[in-house]
Amino acid sequence: MSPTASSRALLIASLAALFVAAAGAAQRLASARPRDEPPVANAAYDGRFTFARLRYTTGPGGYYYGGLPAWTA
Repeated sequence: MSPTASSRALLIASLAALFVAAAGAAQRLASARPRDEPPVANAAYDGRFTFARLRYTTGPGGYYYGGLPAWTA
């Protein structure tokens, strides 16, 4: 390997390692952010049936699977 080729390989390997480290750091910072939703306390429960509405957020892409809405799959 010539000095130019080995330095180019070293540069590419260094950039790849830098990108992997940056992606890992970005994931760690994203999971450490506080959530915007306030905590919810439990309602008083007397043993009778209680209707509960669940609230959640979807991931990127919404409810779609394979580019199609879930009810047509």
